[in-house]
Amino acid sequence: MAERILNEDEALAFLTYLASSAELTLTEPDLYGSFRLVDAASRLLSYLTERGSSPRLELYRELKETIDRKKVLMMWDKEQYVEFVRELPGDLAKQLMLDHKAGDTQ
Repeated sequence: MAERILNEDEALAFLTYLASSAELTLTEPDLYGSFRLVDAASRLLSYLTERGSSPRLELYRELKETIDRKKVLMMWDKEQYVEFVRELPGDLAKQLMLDHKAGDTQ
């Protein structure tokens, strides 16, 4: 059986956060929607740092710290924030794939 990262209450809270974020994007300034999605990624990484597979806990912590440090750029440096958001998918994929490949060789 697969390990659980979220219990039912946590999953429902996360779902509610996503749904309310979607509703808020209808009236908020443009960058807020991307901020809420990046914040959702950080929230999910929080659960992974607590309950993810042991070999990856440090990677999850590092990814969360990076996201949390850079997501606030939206407040004072929008250009840097936009660059961060544009690079985030590739950076995450790269880090996760490198970690996955390293796990295959162990």
